[in-house]
Amino acid sequence: ARQPEALVAATVAALEIAQRGLELARTNPNYRFLVYNGSVHIYNIGRVLLRPGRRRHLVGPLKVVVAALAEAEEKDAAWRLQLATQLAYAHDDKGESDAADA
Repeated sequence: ARQPEALVAATVAALEIAQRGLELARTNPNYRFLVYNGSVHIYNIGRVLLRPGRRRHLVGPLKVVVAALAEAEEKDAAWRLQLATQLAYAHDDKGESDAADA
């Protein structure tokens, strides 16, 4: 029963590393074009956690991604909507229904 927790912990650690890269791209105008790519990588890393009971671990990373895409004025509305929807599910999974409704 400990192995799933170890896999979740390793996935969360990988997400934190990818988030740091996204933050660098987000804060440097010369690398702003990498925000979209970073969002795809973060989504793919966290994809294994996109199930009930595990989504709560994605609240932080998805918040950062959604904010970074908005800040970069990303034009792919379908992608932004998909990530915002997953963020709402993650908030709901964490018991933060007020944030999920927003």
